Amino acid sequence: VGFWDELDYVGLDNYYPLPDDLSTAASAQRIETVYRRFGKPVIFTEVGFSSYEGTHRQPWEDEPGGAYSAEAQAEGYEAIFRGFHDKPWLQGMFWWKVGTNGMSQQGRNGAHAPWGKPAMDVLKNWYLKL
Repeated sequence: VGFWDELDYVGLDNYYPLPDDLSTAASAQRIETVYRRFGKPVIFTEVGFSSYEGTHRQPWEDEPGGAYSAEAQAEGYEAIFRGFHDKPWLQGMFWWKVGTNGMSQQGRNGAHAPWGKPAMDVLKNWYLKL
């Protein structure tokens, strides 16, 4: 990329699959390798989980095949915060499907939107203490 030196950040979509224990260690290592290679801080331009069982295995999928589970979505959010909040190379995250009006896809559905689900409480709790 000819203009790489002009960029302030490396933007990555963080939809890396997580193991069943929700460890982010492998993806954090991959991302840190990118940081070290380019010497630019990282921003997650998208990160999120749907509200289905097993969403951590295919976080990019709107319907990964499991039953509805708002708890699985919240656990994914929690794993991302726990795994990345203290990384000095991470400068921020944009959570997928967090609309500005708070009403977009609210309630019991499998969508990535966290409004009206436990995942929004995870967001609130982490951002209040950061």
